[in-house]
Amino acid sequence: MKRSHIGITITAISIFVGAGWAITSMQSKAGSRDELKHDKDCLQVGFENTVLTEESYGGKQYKLVRSRKTDDSGWIIDQYSIVTADNAGCTVSSERFSDKLPTTELQEKIVLAYWRSQASSSKEKVNLEEFLANTPIGITGVSSLGLLQQDLDALDQLGVKYPSYVKAIDSFDSPEKAEEYYLTIFNDQWFKAHPEAGAD
Repeated sequence: MKRSHIGITITAISIFVGAGWAITSMQSKAGSRDELKHDKDCLQVGFENTVLTEESYGGKQYKLVRSRKTDDSGWIIDQYSIVTADNAGCTVSSERFSDKLPTTELQEKIVLAYWRSQASSSKEKVNLEEFLANTPIGITGVSSLGLLQQDLDALDQLGVKYPSYVKAIDSFDSPEKAEEYYLTIFNDQWFKAHPEAGAD
């Protein structure tokens, strides 16, 4: 019995450019950020904007905003962003929130609000759990393994179940260790799905 070496690259994905987009893609598709325009309040033009949470710190307001619209084909397009506002105006970012928010507590509140929006009903919670459980690593996406500890803590707090093999990317000593760990799982999953590939 021979097993060829299947390689994948593990990337620490984020709520806004990774996990969030993958979760959203269960029933929608991501729009092109290159074409997005914002109004004076840093909200996306042409979208229905919903503030999922708003927190204050150091004289600034930090908002997690979901921007949603339906395209001509009937697809729901969801975008997530952080809007930071003070007396001088506002800025918007779709980058990893931990690089933009000043405290760990604030980060945790934003993360919790995001995941709560993904599991706001019993049906959505079940869909989220099924997605996390059934997404093959490295084949259709890496959403279930690109989660950080704050993501897992939020899922635990919300009672959302995820596969027991999932470990937070930032819990490993290095990206290489994370890749080694998930590569083993990926190989096992792949060969279980394709038993003929392991035959002589």
